Amino acid sequence: MISYLIYSAISMGILILFYYAILFKEKTFHINRVFLLFSLIFSLIIPLIPVGISGPQITFFQNDKTDDILTSDTPFTIVTDANMPEFEENPVYENEENSASTYELFILLLTGFYASGVLFLFIRLLRIEHMIQLKIRRNPGILHEGHEVVLLNENVVPHTFLNTIFVSKKQYVKGEIDNRVFLHELAHVKQKHTIDILFVEILKIFYWFNPVIYLYKKAILINHEFLADESVIREGISVSDYQKMILKTLLNRPSHALASSLTFGLIKKRFFMMTQSNNKTRAIMKIASLIPLFVALSLLLGCESIPADGESTFKELTIELTNSEIIRLNSEEMDISNLEEKLEEYSQKYDLRFVVKNHPDTRSELVSKLHRLIHEYDTQDNISEQSQLQIYINKESEIIVDGETHSLDELNEVLADRMKESLEIINFRVDRNAEFGTITDVQRLLRIHGILRIIYSSVRESNETGSMQYSDQTLTLPPAPPSPETRFESSTEGAQNRTAPAPPVLTESKNLLTIRLNAQGMMLVNDQPENVSGIKLRVKDFLGNYGDDPNLSVSPQEAILVIRHDRHLAYESYIEILDEIMSAYNELRNDYAMERFGVSYSSIKEESDLYRQIQNAYPKQIAIAETGN
Repeated sequence: MISYLIYSAISMGILILFYYAILFKEKTFHINRVFLLFSLIFSLIIPLIPVGISGPQITFFQNDKTDDILTSDTPFTIVTDANMPEFEENPVYENEENSASTYELFILLLTGFYASGVLFLFIRLLRIEHMIQLKIRRNPGILHEGHEVVLLNENVVPHTFLNTIFVSKKQYVKGEIDNRVFLHELAHVKQKHTIDILFVEILKIFYWFNPVIYLYKKAILINHEFLADESVIREGISVSDYQKMILKTLLNRPSHALASSLTFGLIKKRFFMMTQSNNKTRAIMKIASLIPLFVALSLLLGCESIPADGESTFKELTIELTNSEIIRLNSEEMDISNLEEKLEEYSQKYDLRFVVKNHPDTRSELVSKLHRLIHEYDTQDNISEQSQLQIYINKESEIIVDGETHSLDELNEVLADRMKESLEIINFRVDRNAEFGTITDVQRLLRIHGILRIIYSSVRESNETGSMQYSDQTLTLPPAPPSPETRFESSTEGAQNRTAPAPPVLTESKNLLTIRLNAQGMMLVNDQPENVSGIKLRVKDFLGNYGDDPNLSVSPQEAILVIRHDRHLAYESYIEILDEIMSAYNELRNDYAMERFGVSYSSIKEESDLYRQIQNAYPKQIAIAETGN
């Protein structure tokens, strides 16, 4: 809807500029009238007609970027299993899902503002027409050359509405209204000028925000006066005498906005056009120039043509994620629900190809929905089945590889065999109710085999429809730590010369924020109960302390988050916590970017020096470990 209004407004603007630049000073008044009305109609329908230029075929790729998340298989010494709580009752969690995002609220307010304008102008139009009808019923009328003339008690300038002429009763009785005035008003009646004005007024109801529509109304009103003047002069009336008569009649303003009338602002233009000569050759050339103009606008603003049956037509869709709920589809901003509607619409006409520009600060829930839509609507299939491996952990925490249930040892063998081949993609789907311990077991195997970048799809079965709902989480893993044997080996002397390992680097406990999750998803943060709604603030206070509080981190560079989880924790609970932690990092980075550089973090080009500088100011150092049994 927004793109339609924009395209039609652009067309209206270009055509009215052409009118004032090329046609306005030509004495082709009837052609000008047709041009103005046709321009409005053309601008309304051209965005809906499939005559536009189709987009090119493109390939599919993803540009993912995430920070490294440190995972540790070795528990931290400050964490003890005895401190892991078992709560008797569930705490009250605040609903994290707002009924409407900021973007949706903005759209709602904008829609309400637009609808208010539409309603106001609609009521105004009805009121004006009602007032005109009251004047017709309450005032006496006569016939003049077969047309009704209403005699008003007001001292008004003669004007018309549809087939009715309105004049001052006092002036009419005294014979002060010149017959040439009636000729002028009859021209308005016979040429149906009120229809043009009503058409523009109706359009103005829906395009009240567009200043171009007011230019059209002004141009049409002026052209009406030119047409009426031309009609009077063709009756053999002297131009100079007619001009003097016009000046005498300009005593008052018109009584309402829909009437054709004589106004002071038109005098100079009308007098100028009365004395202009008509150059037919020049007029024909200008009229001929309309053809390429309309063709060009059709190609630029028309919607893309629908392919014939059997014809394969591709459409490029560039999807760009941001650090908010807004998604840009070919530079048009929308939310995820609008995106799904667009993809459904496009999929009826085209074979879709996607270019996805991910953002590191996008919430995983939004990323998950986007990946599901891409999997559903993308028609490109350029990856062979031999180069893919499907791993699914169901709600019973069973590991299913390419449709068959496997143990961890069997998965290890499968990975070893497949890594010898051209394995390109691992699709890792996880039921939201799966035990997180099983997920970390599989994750550990993937790290051992050098598979460091994974897109997780979490799966939840809908109780209402029975369908599967997917969500994704992108994670970059560090390489697996070397085995003890490898760490003791000397690179030059082999197993003969082994040295003792270096003592572990001790980290002050105040630089650690320990988040412990039990099997039910209950949480302790540094031994204090916490819920999901409060974790973001706790993380921000911890990272942004800079030594102010002696009990919190010295600096963000030394701060480490430790997530200790029970093996039986549901994956959904883990993702919910991780989302809040990532949101805390993103907000701190954005505040830092605004304070130091005057720009938002999300607006900085990825991989730039400034981008890395901000990341280094608040590095994501997160250790994830399983609690002991």
